Amino acid sequence: MTPQQFIAKWQRVTLSERSACQQHFLDLCHLLSQPKPAEADPEGAWYTLEKGVQTTEGGKGWADVWMRGHFGWEYKGKHKDLKSAYSQLLLYREALENLRLGPQGGRHGGACLLLCRPVGGASLLASQLACKSQLPQP
Repeated sequence: MTPQQFIAKWQRVTLSERSACQQHFLDLCHLLSQPKPAEADPEGAWYTLEKGVQTTEGGKGWADVWMRGHFGWEYKGKHKDLKSAYSQLLLYREALENLRLGPQGGRHGGACLLLCRPVGGASLLASQLACKSQLPQP
């Protein structure tokens, strides 16, 4: 998949966040020549979609994508507020391990907080390329 194909595909999509987020992430893996979560970690022990977590407030939640020590990723729909995604990931930070977020979020201490909308392509692609790293060894 080329960057142009990725952008063309995702500009047309009108699916809900829930319907689009996993396919969007898998396409991004393909675009960046990175293994998909189930290929890299079949048990979901350190890299997975829909990582179940205990929140810092004692509730339960789900991070859309997680890689231990590298990133927590939360999708929000086309017209949703990314501040709510940031707040959501802050509630998950302890359970996601090694996500030491600075006061402004983002890259800090070897981990990356990624918030995105699975549409448009160009700005999302740029932010993902900035945070891209090689997969760790299990």
